[in-house]
Amino acid sequence: MQVYMSYMGLCLVLGLMVLASTVDAQANGRNVIPRDQRDCTGVRPRLAPTTIQTTQQLVALRAQMELNRVPAYIIPSEDAHMSEYTAEHGKRRQFISGFSGSAGLAVVTMFKAALWVDGRYYLQVEQQVDCNWEVIRADDIGTLTPFEWIENELLYGYPVAFDAKTMSIQMLQEAELFFRKSSKQLRLQRLQTNLVDRVWRNQPPLPNNMLMIHELRYAGKTWQNKVMEIRRKMQEKDASALIVSALDEVAWLFNLRGTDVPFNPVFFSYAIITGNSIRLYLNAINETQNDRRFQQHLNQCLSPYESVPCVEVKSYNAFYEDVLLVASLNSGKIWITQHANVFIYDVITEIKRLIEPSPILLMKAVKNPTEQMGMRNSHIRDAVALIEFVTWLEKEVPRAKGDARRLSEISAATKLKQFRSQQQGIQGLSFPTISGFGPNGAVIHYTANEQTNAAITNRNMYLLDSGGQYLDGTTDVTRTFHFGNPTAFHKEAYTRVLMGSIDLAKLTFRTGIYGRDIDVVARAPLWEGGLGYKHGTGHGIGHYLLVHEGPARIRYGFRPNEEPLQPGMFLSDEPGYYEPNSFGVRLETIVMVVNKRTQHQFSNWTFMGFEPITLVPFEPKLINYNMLSIEQIEWLNEYNKQIEQKVLPKLSAEAKRWVRVRTKPINAQQIHRLNAGNTAPSINMGIMALAALFLCSFLVL
Repeated sequence: MQVYMSYMGLCLVLGLMVLASTVDAQANGRNVIPRDQRDCTGVRPRLAPTTIQTTQQLVALRAQMELNRVPAYIIPSEDAHMSEYTAEHGKRRQFISGFSGSAGLAVVTMFKAALWVDGRYYLQVEQQVDCNWEVIRADDIGTLTPFEWIENELLYGYPVAFDAKTMSIQMLQEAELFFRKSSKQLRLQRLQTNLVDRVWRNQPPLPNNMLMIHELRYAGKTWQNKVMEIRRKMQEKDASALIVSALDEVAWLFNLRGTDVPFNPVFFSYAIITGNSIRLYLNAINETQNDRRFQQHLNQCLSPYESVPCVEVKSYNAFYEDVLLVASLNSGKIWITQHANVFIYDVITEIKRLIEPSPILLMKAVKNPTEQMGMRNSHIRDAVALIEFVTWLEKEVPRAKGDARRLSEISAATKLKQFRSQQQGIQGLSFPTISGFGPNGAVIHYTANEQTNAAITNRNMYLLDSGGQYLDGTTDVTRTFHFGNPTAFHKEAYTRVLMGSIDLAKLTFRTGIYGRDIDVVARAPLWEGGLGYKHGTGHGIGHYLLVHEGPARIRYGFRPNEEPLQPGMFLSDEPGYYEPNSFGVRLETIVMVVNKRTQHQFSNWTFMGFEPITLVPFEPKLINYNMLSIEQIEWLNEYNKQIEQKVLPKLSAEAKRWVRVRTKPINAQQIHRLNAGNTAPSINMGIMALAALFLCSFLVL
C-alpha cells in the first residue's frame, strides 16, 4: 500500500509539474514580469528609479510666475522652429517636467502641474515623472484638453501666459477659439521672454556647428531650380514673400545639411524668399560666411541687385527685424504656415497674412528620381548592416547566458551602430536606437539607460527599432525577435501585426486618398483578436533629413495641413502590439508610393500602391502561418524574393545562411501540414500532463 501511494504521489507531482509549466508557458508574455511604475496614491509615493525630481525647478518657475503675475504658464515641447526633435537648448518641457519624450505639453499653475502625452509615451512617462505632475493621457476618450484643464483651474478673467517664440500659430488659434467661448473669459498673455530659460541654470547655448553642402548627385535638383518653383507657387497665391522657419525645409531648399540637432542633419536657420531676393539667416554665420565653398554653392550676393539668383547670408538674430521690415515694405501677402511661431505671426498685420502650408513641405515629401534611387540604395546597405548584426546577435545570446555584462540592450545597440558605421555614405544614426527586451519592448519609444538596461536572453521577445542617416537617404526599420521558444500568444501577437503590415503594403488605392483613410487596414487583424496599438501606423520619412516628416501620414483622425498620398512619397508601415510589463511587437518597413497597374481604369483616377524599400526578413518562428491568407503568403514570398535578389549577394557567408532560413518559399497549400506540430503549448503540455498521469496509473495497476 505504501509503495502504491508513493507511485501515485510521484505521478501526481509529475503531472502537476507539467501542468505548471503549461501555465508558465501561457503566462510568459502576459503581465507576469513586474514593472516599477510610479504610484502617487499613498502617503509615501513609490517612484521608478529613473524618475527625475522636479520640485526645485517648479519652485523656481513659480517664483518667476509670481514676479510676472502669471497664474498659468504653457510650456510646449517645441523650439522656435516647431521642431519635433531639438537641441538641448530647446528642451524646456523636458527640463521642467523630467519627461524626455519628443511630444507632450506641460502646463504649470501656482498650485498644480499637468503633463499631456500621447499613447506612445504612456509607459515611459510613468517611469520618468515624479508626483508633482498630473499625467494626462491625451489619446484616452474623455480626456480634458490643456485648455479645458486650465479653465477648471483658473478664476474668472485670469491670463494664460506663454512664450510667443515657442507656441505655434495653430495652437494659438485653437486656444483663442476655446477661450472666446469660455464663460470665465480667460485671456492669452504673450511673454517676450521664456520663464523656463530664467530658471534653467547652465542651459546649453544654441549650437552653431559648421554646415556641409549636400551635393547635387544626392539632392537631384539645384537650390536655384527649387527657388524658381517656389516663386511660381508664390505668384499663384499673390504672395510677395515666403517665410521659411522649419529647419528641415531650409536645409532641403538650399541643399545644405548640419549637425546642430542630434540625429537630425539640420542647422538653426531661417529664410525669406521674395520675388527678387533670397535671404538665409544662419546661427553658424561666422563659420560659413568666409568659406569659399559656401560662397560658390550659394552664389552669395555681392550686392542686393544681382541679376542671377544669389543668396544674402545674414545673422540668425537679424531674422525678426527683417520679418518686420519685409512685412511693412511689401505690398503683397506674406506667406507663413500654421507651424510658424506666434512671434512671427504677430509682426505681420492681419491683412497681409497668408497662412497656408509651406510649398516646400510637399516638394520635399515627393522625392525626385535621384532621391528615390538614393533611398532604395541606402535601405539596401542598411539591411546589410542590420542582417549582419542579428546574425551575430543570435550566436551571442546563448553564449552570454543572461549576463548583462556580456550582452545587454545597450551593448547590442552599440554593436549595431558599429555594423552601420561600416556602410558606405553613413553619417550617423537617424534616432536613438530602441533596443527593448521583454517588458522594455512594451515602452513604445524606449531608450535604454543604466537603470533599465536588461540582458538579452532567449526567454522573451526583443524589439529593435533603429535607423541610419546616409548621404543618399534616411532609414528607419523595426523587427522583433525571439531567440528561444515563443509562446502561443507571442506568435499570435506577432502574426497579427505582420498581417496588418502585409495588408497595408499590398493595398491598392486611388487619387485623393489620405493616409487616415487606409490606417484601419493595418489595425483590422489586431482588432479582430481584441488587440491594438496607440500610435500612428505610418509617418513620412526624409531624404537624409528628418526621420519623421509631413505632410502625409498614416493615422486615423483628421489633422490640418495633411496631404493625400502621391507617387514618390516614402512612409513607414509599422503596426504593433505592446503588452504592458511583458513584451512588445512592432514591424516597421519603409514603403514608397508608386503607380499601380489595374485591370480597369475608372474616371481620371490614378491608382497607387506601396513598394517595400526596407528589405529585412521577418522571423518565421514567430509566424503562425495558419493565420495567414493565401494572398498574404504570396506577398511574403515575393518580399523574401526581393531580399534574396537585392541584399543576399552583399552579405557574408554566415549572414547568407541566416537569410536563406528566413526566406524559404512558403507553399500556402501545405501550411496546415507544415504547422501540424506547431500546436499551442498549452494543448501540447496539457496532453503530456494527462499522458503522464495515465502512464503512472497504468504502471501502478
